[in-house]
Amino acid sequence: MSKAGFIKVKSTSTAAAAVIGGEAPPQADTNAREGWTFVKTAAHDPADLKINWYYWNGTYANIKLKHMKSLFILGSIDTWTNNVQETFFINVYTKMTGSGDAGSWFHSKHSYLINTNNQTITAGERCIFHALDVPKLTFDGARPVLLGIRQDEGAYNDESEILVISVHTDSSAPSVGVLVENMGVDFHQHEYHTNERTVNLKVVI
Repeated sequence: MSKAGFIKVKSTSTAAAAVIGGEAPPQADTNAREGWTFVKTAAHDPADLKINWYYWNGTYANIKLKHMKSLFILGSIDTWTNNVQETFFINVYTKMTGSGDAGSWFHSKHSYLINTNNQTITAGERCIFHALDVPKLTFDGARPVLLGIRQDEGAYNDESEILVISVHTDSSAPSVGVLVENMGVDFHQHEYHTNERTVNLKVVI
């Protein structure tokens, strides 16, 4: 695998706490696959359990929405009961401006979801779930699956600065099983560098 932009985080490390946040911690996969697994069954409170794994933090950067080239998750969707479109998705939050902020800590939120009208998912299939372009990393031939629907909370403005990027599952889904191996983003070249840049976070138990 290419080491472009490579970062590795172990689930029990201090660094992992910043990725996991206050939501559900990762688990080891029962099928011995690499990565972090999240499993939720009907026995859990559907309002309480989800993942919200932050894999890029732009608090001290000035990178804008227009600089995003590709957002991606390498992994699998094993089980779902609600529409798979809303089971596993990427959120991009922008920094508060003090004018027209949509949330208490962010200016706008942009969610990228699977378009099930033109994408079919096989349970357990290893895929590159991506928004915008296909990422330049190929991950040993994993199948690209486009997150082709964008839902906006607040206005989408290319000039808005990115606060954080995260991977989510739907808290209202009564049963979900997902595996995440890598999370990442490709950025277009901009004022901070002359070449395109990749951030590729690999997560391990």
